[in-house]
Amino acid sequence: MNEIFGIPLLLIIFNFVGGSVRYIFGSLVSLIVRKPNYTYKQYLYGSKNSNNRTDKMDHSTANGLIGAAVFFIIATIIIKYNI
Repeated sequence: MNEIFGIPLLLIIFNFVGGSVRYIFGSLVSLIVRKPNYTYKQYLYGSKNSNNRTDKMDHSTANGLIGAAVFFIIATIIIKYNI
């Protein structure tokens, strides 16, 4: 049962955490350089106008990697400081 719900749920969580980090960082950068900002959905799923499948895979891969990095940073802090 863990194989059915565990891994896909973890990937969804990593996608949302990574998309949120990218959205916050992108909002700050666009505020500094005064460029228009992308929507949160574009950071999660890619451009709505794009029919390119690799564009959507690129966004989910980047979000997953960033989400995993955030998870490991938090886990390292918890282990190191015995929180």
